[in-house]
Amino acid sequence: MWFISNGEGKQIIAVASFVRKNERRRTNEEMGWVGDEEWAHEIHYKNLYDLRELNLLSKIKGQCNVRKYNENCEVNLPIEYELIKKYSQAVYIQ
Repeated sequence: MWFISNGEGKQIIAVASFVRKNERRRTNEEMGWVGDEEWAHEIHYKNLYDLRELNLLSKIKGQCNVRKYNENCEVNLPIEYELIKKYSQAVYIQ
């Protein structure tokens, strides 16, 4: 899973390994989340890599929250992922 910002250039801010998707059973308050929007699903992942310092810009256009990787991304994500795993350590971001 790649996490991309909404800002100009669509910066790639993190990558993680998908574990599972669950139906949400707890409220935002029970989860410790702030905000009015309730979400129907929880996404679980592991091995999160913080990529903000790399300033990788995908330049992906569009408003879709979830999309499959294709040649429109200016970063070759499969190649970058292998390098990130090889030269980085997974981190916890609060």
